[in-house]
Amino acid sequence: MTVDKNILSILENLIPFPTFILDDDGRIVDFNQKGKKFLPDVTFNTSIFEVLDKEFTSVLERLLYEAKNYDKSVKENVLVQKGENDEEFEVAVTPFTDDVQKTFITTVRLIIGGKGKKELQRFTIVTEEIDKIVHDEDLFEIIKSVKSAFPFTFIGKAKIQKQIDMLEGFFWIKDNSRRYILVNQKFANVLGVKSKQLEGRFEKDVLPHFQNKLYSTIDSYINETTNSVIIEATSSVSPYGDQPYEVLEFPILDIDNNVVAIVGISQRVKTKSSSIDTSNKLSFDLVKDLGLKYLVSDSRGKIISYDEKVRKFFHSSQDITSQNISDLFEDDNIRQELTSFLKSQNNKIVLKYSESIELNVLRLQNEREKEPKILLLFNDQNNLDPKTAGILKMYDAIMKISPQPMFIYDIENLKFLEVNDAVVKLYGYSKDELLNMDLTDLYSPEDIQTLLESTNKKSQSNDFTGPWRHKKKDGTSIFVEISKSQLEFKGKSAHINIVRDVTEDIKQNKKIKLFKSAFENSSDLIFISDSDGFITYANESVIRTLGYTKHDLDKKPFLSLLKDDERAEFNKNIIHSTSKETKKIKTEIKNSSSELVEVSFTATPIHEFNGELESIVLIGRIKQQQVKIVNEQPTISDSKGVDPSFLSNVFHEILTPINVILGFVQEINDGLTNPSSEQVEAIDIIKENQKLLLQTMDTAAEYSALEDNKIQFKPEEIVFVDLLEEIQSTTERTAKTNSLELTYGKISSSLKLTTDKHHFVILITQFLKYAMQISKENKIYLSAYTYGNDQSIVSIKDKRDGITTHLLNGLTDIFTKDEDSIRKSHGFSRITTKLFRKLIIALNARYEVISKDDKPIEYGIIFPDILEIEVTEIEDEFTAAVKEREKHLKELEEKQTIKDKKEVDAVQKDVNINVHVTSTPAKEPKLETPVVPKEIKKEVKPTPVSQQNRERKEVNLVSLKCLYVEDQIDSQILFKVQMKELDEIEFAKSFEEALPKIKSKEFDFIVMDINLEGEYNGLDALRVIQKLPGYQNKPIIAVTAYVLPGDRDKFIAAGFSDFISKPILKDKLVDVLEKIL
Repeated sequence: MTVDKNILSILENLIPFPTFILDDDGRIVDFNQKGKKFLPDVTFNTSIFEVLDKEFTSVLERLLYEAKNYDKSVKENVLVQKGENDEEFEVAVTPFTDDVQKTFITTVRLIIGGKGKKELQRFTIVTEEIDKIVHDEDLFEIIKSVKSAFPFTFIGKAKIQKQIDMLEGFFWIKDNSRRYILVNQKFANVLGVKSKQLEGRFEKDVLPHFQNKLYSTIDSYINETTNSVIIEATSSVSPYGDQPYEVLEFPILDIDNNVVAIVGISQRVKTKSSSIDTSNKLSFDLVKDLGLKYLVSDSRGKIISYDEKVRKFFHSSQDITSQNISDLFEDDNIRQELTSFLKSQNNKIVLKYSESIELNVLRLQNEREKEPKILLLFNDQNNLDPKTAGILKMYDAIMKISPQPMFIYDIENLKFLEVNDAVVKLYGYSKDELLNMDLTDLYSPEDIQTLLESTNKKSQSNDFTGPWRHKKKDGTSIFVEISKSQLEFKGKSAHINIVRDVTEDIKQNKKIKLFKSAFENSSDLIFISDSDGFITYANESVIRTLGYTKHDLDKKPFLSLLKDDERAEFNKNIIHSTSKETKKIKTEIKNSSSELVEVSFTATPIHEFNGELESIVLIGRIKQQQVKIVNEQPTISDSKGVDPSFLSNVFHEILTPINVILGFVQEINDGLTNPSSEQVEAIDIIKENQKLLLQTMDTAAEYSALEDNKIQFKPEEIVFVDLLEEIQSTTERTAKTNSLELTYGKISSSLKLTTDKHHFVILITQFLKYAMQISKENKIYLSAYTYGNDQSIVSIKDKRDGITTHLLNGLTDIFTKDEDSIRKSHGFSRITTKLFRKLIIALNARYEVISKDDKPIEYGIIFPDILEIEVTEIEDEFTAAVKEREKHLKELEEKQTIKDKKEVDAVQKDVNINVHVTSTPAKEPKLETPVVPKEIKKEVKPTPVSQQNRERKEVNLVSLKCLYVEDQIDSQILFKVQMKELDEIEFAKSFEEALPKIKSKEFDFIVMDINLEGEYNGLDALRVIQKLPGYQNKPIIAVTAYVLPGDRDKFIAAGFSDFISKPILKDKLVDVLEKIL
């Protein structure tokens, strides 16, 4: 089942309370986001009764039943208990029918300030005789006949059937098992069947759930007590029109006073008077049932009753009862015709009220009444197909429900066809005035051309555009945003516009821009902090005068800029003050060089609507003679500086031969069948030093990457106790070497931090290694717990009751002395110390000595509970790199320096891809999350083999063919020795050399070094190869001399099947092949 997409859009955007579209059975066709929030478990095509709270279920069952059977909108209030309070909701069901389906718009609206009274169904237990409680004499005679004739003969039953079918209300008889014996047609009509179809059927199979539960309870009571029960009817479907009615059930007893049947009837509730005589009831009921717009008067034209909808024809919001019908019409011809009709004996005249409305005037005469009644019917002559009529009903319902201004206008002439009350309120015109206007009347003359251009311009349906300037009735201007959708309305191509008044938003944005401009250009120092004193904004004057960067100050505690002895007073009087007044304070703050500057601050607290502190605005003025602009770009000392790019290349050049050496050592080791004890010892020493060497190189690589901003930190939530096993494993060798034990002090099991896990572990393990190598004790105690507001501490001591002076002084050296001094006094690697200090800064951490009673007890590193870092934009850098590569390619083509240029060009032309060119072949390419250039975005990249759902299986090397693209001959030799079992191995030193081999022969897998000889690296080669026929899903394994954290994931994201680091040993490669082949 589908619903018009414009309807769904309007339901989503306009109705500000939960709304559901249901089918006949209460199954959910669609719902808006408010509906999802109201019923979190709601899903498409499930029954709403499965997810609805019990307080709503019975009410909605009844309303849906009535809306379905009587095709009219119904609603009822429901009281729901929420804790100690009650909330009142209005539940409304509106039927919507087109030519193929019938659905129901169901809304649930919270009534603010509701009365809080539950609507209860009233019951009356009756012990009196039936003749005392049945009002109609004819009905009482039928009841007497039923009692005397029961159980019925065939003829007796037919006679009773004829009598009850003539009744105005409902009538039924059922046996003890609640099976219908006899029902009248009036009752059967409610259930949509013929009376004969109900005979023999159980009541529980016929009535809706809510009514079945009700009558089951009542019938049980009647069977046990033989009393009668009167039920106040709550259904909006009444056999008596608008008049209230009641249902009476009473028993038929046998001679032993046992209940053998139960009779149910309906009757009017007795009232003092009625606005319409019962003699004309059937005619008026028919008019109402058909949903006609009517007006009834006496023979002299004095109005007796009317349908509320007719008042719109007379532009009246007041009660028109007792007025004369001819006085209501402005048209003189209609007034004269009506006056003549009242004086005549004619029974009917037809008048033309408007182009589309016909007025039928009827005289209704009854034998019992001396004077006739006059009936006026307003008949819409527009012939709409069922689907269009249903959609118009839907739009009408939505426009009434929506609190947002909505209007419909003719596309051809821009005349308004329909407006809702919110439009009237917004623009100040009456509805009639608007319906006589067109869209241009809302625009100033100078804006009409813009309107015409926007009307003809195609825009994305339902998107809000603007702002547009509109004119109100009083001449003032407002700014609005408009969402426009096209529809057919009463046979005309039209637009429905949803209007959003953004006048105040624009004013506020203008103010914000003015304030921001003033803030940024002010010579004063302006800070804004959150309620806890963390800086959220600093203007350019702060940056220029104090020398900090925006990043330095973002989320930094303002107190950290103050002198230590002034922090407590500032914290008490400004940040945590309960006063709402502006305060002035003089203090000294640190610039980026840690120099103190005297500043006079004005501090203004900003409070939320509920009185809670939201932020603090601090405006400071420096003494004129102290103003000093701090150099924004501090010069790095040439003697101490490190060139990260140079360092990276050096590591690569060193690691390549080292990896070859380690690989051949492994080969020699594997070839020794019965090694001597000396050989075993030598191999163990080599392995230990291999690990140490690789750790040192990893540390150097990590540091150079941090210096070169190649590492992107990835904060994630970690539980500290989950890291203990990894920390202990990483420090185990150091502990063993120094003959001490790692044990735990105070560790909070619930301690959680949001930080970069990898670098956090590196920092903590290195902290422990320093302590293990410095301490002279036999134990190191590790603690971790919450420390102050939004901070945690990881601390170390080497005595149960505190820290020794030796360890305290040694750790202080690590944090304060230069690397050369640390190397001389403690023997620690300079590069390790550099990395350790770099990570302290990168993780926004700081060190602190924890004391108790003025005695140092622990040495700790304090971390923020949430690491907030500036995210580096990658896309712009990537785009710039692509442009640089394209430029370099062009230069290479002009110089004819590319080997086998024709083949490379042909491949590039076939696959339409940009090939990566590196100007420095030895440099490791910077790995980034791949950003596909615009011209390639529509291409579908093959899924990396390692990411496909494959079962791990043993590989048979003797049947596999491999291409290894590697520019180092020694690495090729090691690969050939390690992988000698392969059926065939081909080598290529560059992509240019590999390309003909790939095109002429099919390989089972390719091993690709990232750094290659020639103009193309491994990433470039990957992109081209995957576009060649037969190689879209071919396994391609990336290798490189060293790997940074996260590089493996990035290689795989780039399209490689997997990644291994050098040296390439058989067991490592076989392990990968088992996963990807």
